[in-house]
Amino acid sequence: MTPADFQMAADDVRDLALRHFGRADLALYYRVRELARGATDEQILRLSSGAGLKTLPLKEAVAQLQKLYVPANASLAIAGDFGDVDIRALIEREFGSIPGGTAQPEAAPATLRPVLRATPFSGLDHTIGAVGVFAPAIEDSLHPAFFLSMVITGPWLTNSLGRPAPPLSSRFSYSIYDEADLVRFYPEPRPGETVPAALPSQLAAQMDKLAETTMDREMFESVRRSVAWLLGGDLTRPVKDQMRRQPGALGTLANGMASRALWKGDAFWDEYLMRFMTTNRGHSTFFPWLTDPSHQATLLFTPKP
Repeated sequence: MTPADFQMAADDVRDLALRHFGRADLALYYRVRELARGATDEQILRLSSGAGLKTLPLKEAVAQLQKLYVPANASLAIAGDFGDVDIRALIEREFGSIPGGTAQPEAAPATLRPVLRATPFSGLDHTIGAVGVFAPAIEDSLHPAFFLSMVITGPWLTNSLGRPAPPLSSRFSYSIYDEADLVRFYPEPRPGETVPAALPSQLAAQMDKLAETTMDREMFESVRRSVAWLLGGDLTRPVKDQMRRQPGALGTLANGMASRALWKGDAFWDEYLMRFMTTNRGHSTFFPWLTDPSHQATLLFTPKP
């Protein structure tokens, strides 16, 4: 890497500012987590500026890249129909000469704290908000049941409230591999709402409605089977058909395979999948958890005058 390459890369770190201050939907998504981690507005502003890159020596940056981007810190997953391709030979030819390097320790899990915050945001013509709910630890034996509950709850919330108006595009977001510790809900604030505590109240009201509904066993099992492949379960015929129509789904499959191998390992995820496929806890089991203020970080964006 030359000094010019490094400077170009530093200048291109614009997505940090876009994440936190550029687009309202991205800012809501990322800033609710930073607030839950205890970051102040000043710290979020500094993070989004990428100011630390300006004083980072090229030599140190190269050393860090050489330390981190090695096979010992990576997992390679390949999904698709390989026909007569010799995959082992292909991998050895493409990657075999790369030094293995040293595996780095897994980062400590973040500590999330409850918070309520309302802040003006430029460019909005109506109020939007998010309630981030802290999930049980991924190692908790009940987490597979929690994940199944979220798979049911998220789509139901969208059906109940309808799709949100732009700039939001979803009522729910949860990625078990990217951020297993935080579930995001996007209730519908009342017009002109300025009190962030109103959002958790609206979420609780929706959870009460869902808790009153029943889900028959056939539907429960259908939902379970439809997402089990994300955890390493069998590919159902509908999923296979989708992958034939939309090859991008193979990327999701490969990403899950690589994430499981790199994070926790196959033995952990085999047991996780077993618990996921055998839990009989109902969809509303975790609603008291979701509506507990000590498990919530709430951020409300109001139109900036």
